[in-house]
Amino acid sequence: MKAAFNALSRLVTQPLVRQTLSLLTGHGASKLLSFAAFVLIARWLGPEQYGGFTFAFTLGSLLIFIPSMGADPFYTREVSAGRADAQDLLGVNLALKGLGSVLFLGLYVGGLLLTTNDVSARSASWYVGPAFALLAITQTWRAALVTSAHPGQAGLLDAVQSALFLLFVVTVVPNSPTPGAAAGGFLLGQSAGVIVGFAAVWKTTGPPRVPGSTNQVLRTLKGTIPLALVWFLADLYMRIDAAMLFYLRGNLDTGLYGAPYRLVEGLYSVAMVLCFTALPRLSRAWADSTSSWRKEWTHALGFLTVLIGPPILVFATVPGVLIQKLYGSSYAPAMGILRILTPASLLLCVGAVVGIGLTSIGREHAQLKLTAIALLVNVLSNFILIPPLGGIGAALATLLAALVYVSIGAVILYRCSANRGASLTRRL
Repeated sequence: MKAAFNALSRLVTQPLVRQTLSLLTGHGASKLLSFAAFVLIARWLGPEQYGGFTFAFTLGSLLIFIPSMGADPFYTREVSAGRADAQDLLGVNLALKGLGSVLFLGLYVGGLLLTTNDVSARSASWYVGPAFALLAITQTWRAALVTSAHPGQAGLLDAVQSALFLLFVVTVVPNSPTPGAAAGGFLLGQSAGVIVGFAAVWKTTGPPRVPGSTNQVLRTLKGTIPLALVWFLADLYMRIDAAMLFYLRGNLDTGLYGAPYRLVEGLYSVAMVLCFTALPRLSRAWADSTSSWRKEWTHALGFLTVLIGPPILVFATVPGVLIQKLYGSSYAPAMGILRILTPASLLLCVGAVVGIGLTSIGREHAQLKLTAIALLVNVLSNFILIPPLGGIGAALATLLAALVYVSIGAVILYRCSANRGASLTRRL
């Protein structure tokens, strides 16, 4: 017992843990507020309309790699390693995101209008599309704040967005229970995030500098494309289930799946907070030595276990109570889905730390191949399992794909660190 207490004490005093907790304070509050908003929306809309609403968000999530451009992890890695100036790269990133947002909006709105006649999804899309474009800008502010050692401000930025979203939902949606009205609150929150984030970055990092030339933007784009593709495939592998459910089984199954999956996304966001704070530390450690990197990565994985262990235990022990208390009796069939998504969520969170480890050592091409394999497993499993099993089949596909990702990714990380360590030893 004493040894375990000492180990936990050493873990809590690590800089990674302090920075993560600083970001997690605001980000955790943000996720709770956002989760409350989505729970209320699900209750007021009902499974049918919530299914269309969920699909509008799913499609936006699948395409957000376009406005995001992979620019944020590239910024964090390059600035942390001392290979780029923060203000210069901020300006380039914003130029890339502006171009990407135009393309995103065309593909998002056009794709949704051409592939479905569902009124719920269409009405939500007019607000969700612009909101995701603004979200891509806010992610740049968040990356800049975390990289400049201001994770608390990044967390506060998240909390401001979610608080406005919830306030809008509580005051407007009860009187107008439509997907469009609910999505309008999300757009309001993202708009505030862009403004508040810009002010915070101006104060801490300095204003973004306008790119000196088109060639500078194109050179950066060449470096961010692999990370953008990793993001795209990762989001596909995470969210393709809901999209395939919508097309193969309709609104009701999508709504029932979306309710427990919102819990999984909340837990996954905790892992992503850890990844935001771990990436600059891992990048600096890799530039220092293999042993330093291994130490940082081990700390990240250990702290992840501390963070997600309690929620996983709750998901596993009282799934029925959790679903019915949060969403109501109409969502009772989702209990079986949550049972399967519980181990899947554990693997998804571990996979996030594996992925950020690959990004930190510059192995995004290996990460891209790994994500493509997991996506292929997920899609094929969905095609086989969704028609007969609905949401249960989608959950099983997610579990299988996450297991493949973590298993292969851990092997790649081990080999990369071992090979680099052996190479440095031979040089000495």
